[in-house]
Amino acid sequence: GVAGSGKSSIALSVALEAHKSGVLGAYYCFNAAHQAELNPSNLFTTIACQLAARDKATEKHLITMTQACDILIQKSTNPSVQLHTFVLPLLTLIPASDSASTQPHKVIVIDAVDE
Repeated sequence: GVAGSGKSSIALSVALEAHKSGVLGAYYCFNAAHQAELNPSNLFTTIACQLAARDKATEKHLITMTQACDILIQKSTNPSVQLHTFVLPLLTLIPASDSASTQPHKVIVIDAVDE
């Protein structure tokens, strides 16, 4: 959508509702004013850290994964490497939000990708 059409408001509302419902996995908002810390090179590592912060078992697994990784992978700024190394393996560890479900349910909100 066009700038100023409310995309960020919707993203924030979704994140807040997911948080209230206990299903927020991560929220990441690109911000032109904070490019040093919020940019594509740390998108998935930040999401992995947020997922881990919400669950102790996931946190332990992320620490183990990081220790087992080659230093080049740990320091990679390639979003694809980050996604496949850190985020996707963590998603399989997150307990399902509904005990009748076999699939984990977590919402990950990414906002302002066009910043």
